[in-house]
Amino acid sequence: MPGSSEERDRFRDEVIEELKRRMREVRCLIDPLGGKVKLIGVVGSFARGDWHPGSDIDVILVYEGVSGPHWKRLDLPPVIIRGHSVEYHVLSPEEFKLLCEEARMTAYDLFNEGIIIHADKQYLDGVRRMFDEAAERMRVAKKGSFLIREKLSNMGENDHEARQQPII
Repeated sequence: MPGSSEERDRFRDEVIEELKRRMREVRCLIDPLGGKVKLIGVVGSFARGDWHPGSDIDVILVYEGVSGPHWKRLDLPPVIIRGHSVEYHVLSPEEFKLLCEEARMTAYDLFNEGIIIHADKQYLDGVRRMFDEAAERMRVAKKGSFLIREKLSNMGENDHEARQQPII
């Protein structure tokens, strides 16, 4: 494992570049005609830069037409880059939109700490706008490993308690 800060940064940059290449290959494999893959992004420790030797590489993949249990959604090839395996989180465009409309942790992490590898520009612009509006309306902030919402979208007028959600 790289030791110095410069070595860690260089290692991470190399992993991210290799990941971009490998995700282009995966995208061509699962969407040869184009149009089904709406978004591919990296979240978690590799995106933030605080990875360790046992960290996986968390990849959000938004794909048109997926449904059913998450472990059966797409038959994606295993990807291991310099000893770190890719953990796919496959969502339909509608599911990811819901996460954005509710300013959920996955969307927060992607838009605030993540690395977007591929995106349908129109889809990305739309979900980003949804997320920004929801985060502002709910006054969302991340405090340590919690996402704090000062206002909930379905709160009653007399209910002003903040809700905390641990990172999943």
